[in-house]
Amino acid sequence: MLRQYTRVTFHKDRVSLPGKPQADFLVPGHPLLDAVLEGVLEAWGEYLERGTVLVDENATKPRLVLALEHEVEDAQGPVSRRLLYVGVGLTGEVRAEGPAPYLDLRPATEEERRLGLELAGRLDLPGLLDKAEIYAVERLAREHLEEVRSLREREVDRTLKAVRERLLSEIWYWDGRAAEEEKKAQAGKAVAKARAEGARRRAEELRERLRRREEELLKAKHLRPLPPRLTQAIWVIPPLAQGPPASRRRPAEG
Repeated sequence: MLRQYTRVTFHKDRVSLPGKPQADFLVPGHPLLDAVLEGVLEAWGEYLERGTVLVDENATKPRLVLALEHEVEDAQGPVSRRLLYVGVGLTGEVRAEGPAPYLDLRPATEEERRLGLELAGRLDLPGLLDKAEIYAVERLAREHLEEVRSLREREVDRTLKAVRERLLSEIWYWDGRAAEEEKKAQAGKAVAKARAEGARRRAEELRERLRRREEELLKAKHLRPLPPRLTQAIWVIPPLAQGPPASRRRPAEG
């Protein structure tokens, strides 16, 4: 990672601007972004693990939203990392929460937070966590794996086709050269025999290179999912005004 950056941006269309130096495009995997995330998690990660209370203005019932980090790896290491968001209702119903559910939530007021934590303290949180993790493993992690596998297989097949076309073309060329030089050697040309042997040797080297490259590319198709790891917990509650039904009943008319 560089010690300093002249310009950085999260917007691809702002990488090159008239009169300004080229900007580094910050995306997952960029060393600066990774370093910032690592620093933030080191300083504040315990608060993410401890969990927080947020409010969903459109909800009528509380739910637990969990973020589980999931990785897919090949023989060389991780190839894809994703946060899987799972929501669990009070009675154990589970659903996928989409890629960024926190964007539709707001911070809780002190009173909402107090009431939310009181309710959370009466729940079977370990049981809800188990349901969320099972759902993440059986549904979301599997979908992540299949998506990565599909992309990887298309990429490998495309590369394998190009490699075979290029190396086979060279192999056929040197096989042809070897055959031509062998005919000349049979006609009594002394140097042709050495040229034929060199051409055959070159063709065999290319065949071995093709074999190793095919083996390497086919291995790249073998992917393995790691178990999802809980990284964030959010206790999502409806607004305080949508509290217990009894508190919202109109007073009886006298």
